[in-house]
Amino acid sequence: VYQIQQGRDGTFFAIRDNYNWATSPAYIDAFYFIKYSGYIWKQIGISDSFAGIYGSLLLDTLVSTKIDYLFLGRHDDYGSGFSGVLRSSDGGSKWDTVLSHALVYSITMDYQGDIYAASLSCVYSSSDGGNSWHQSPLFSACDISSVSCLASGDVIAGSSGCGTFLKKRGDSTWKLSNTGMPQTTATCLLYSDSVLYAGTQFVGLWKSSDDGKSWSHIDNLT
Repeated sequence: VYQIQQGRDGTFFAIRDNYNWATSPAYIDAFYFIKYSGYIWKQIGISDSFAGIYGSLLLDTLVSTKIDYLFLGRHDDYGSGFSGVLRSSDGGSKWDTVLSHALVYSITMDYQGDIYAASLSCVYSSSDGGNSWHQSPLFSACDISSVSCLASGDVIAGSSGCGTFLKKRGDSTWKLSNTGMPQTTATCLLYSDSVLYAGTQFVGLWKSSDDGKSWSHIDNLT
């Protein structure tokens, strides 16, 4: 299981892959909490036409007050071309491709409902619920592996080998923003209570209290 998100009705959606993830499509699992009755699991399959490796999930509760959109980021590092973003408005029964030919490793959304998808050398953004996308290149030798949004509307991107990059809201350029952090791969990012956290591949967990400008290592993890 790679990621879990919860909808307004209490439904949890989780990404897991199947046993032969290198050659077969992945699945979404959904489990419904029923009071006094425990948990009921329902597996939602992705058809072969949407084959790929799914590593990111976004449950959108901001773009629409009536519909929860599910967004799935997919990447196929084996060259079959099954990469991009899928969207569902019915809880995962039906899916549409809203972004094609992009290796998507992470998806997030800011407070205004704009969606961001990390895809190797660029970040894609959409301000209309995934109907159209804008490409924002990193112009770096390091690929983007994760993305998160700050309360200010700025966007932080974790890279493969260079730490983190910051893009101000309304700006079109990315700037290296990893003071205090070694040049490493930031595999995941989380912004919570005005603190930004970065999980790295080799040097543990880091945090920033100034929106990614400087970083400090979190010691003594238990």
